[in-house]
Amino acid sequence: MEQNQQFAGTTVNGWRAYNITSDKTYGVGGWSDRQLADYLQTGHADGRGSAAGPMGEAVANSLQYLTSQDTAALVSYLRKVPPQTGEPGEIAATTPGMKASTAWAPGQAENDGNVLGFRIFAGACASCHQWNGAGQQTQYAALGGDQAVNDPTGANLVQVLLAGADLRAVHPTTFMPSFGKAYTDAELAAVSNFVIDHFGGKTGRVTAEAVRQGRDGR
Repeated sequence: MEQNQQFAGTTVNGWRAYNITSDKTYGVGGWSDRQLADYLQTGHADGRGSAAGPMGEAVANSLQYLTSQDTAALVSYLRKVPPQTGEPGEIAATTPGMKASTAWAPGQAENDGNVLGFRIFAGACASCHQWNGAGQQTQYAALGGDQAVNDPTGANLVQVLLAGADLRAVHPTTFMPSFGKAYTDAELAAVSNFVIDHFGGKTGRVTAEAVRQGRDGR
């Protein structure tokens, strides 16, 4: 155990557990009490993203049943966790491309030359997540500020694409199907990198090999 890195984040079973220390840049120190409480109770915080994978299971099977007093106590505890920094590239951002986009049209074309990723997003993702990242059917589909799309490694993004996401135990409309059988490793890597660029303003480092390893690890 690296005690000096407690709560700073790590990767377990292919999923990235992000920094939840009180650091305002890399952790959750910049989150409001309401955002923290909402995320713990419902798996979603406006402007911060939605839970999936093991964290989604924790919310669905456990955290949603906490009393309001217990949730408030947990939020208070997180405020006292010593801050830890992280990787500079993981800072959540609102990108010019996302700001310039409307719900139904991108503000700019495939500016990084990732035509394949752009086309897959347009055909399979935009109708739900929308080009401006606001989310269509449910607020859980919003991508603005989501840590998963601000992580250049795309660890959790790839896992969600392969496995889908299901928080219907908390909110009846919150479900994303798996795209693992619909697209090749190279295609999923391309759309992952497009999403990281468009919504996170970063150069994605997702490769077809990383997607393959994600499949093998499931």
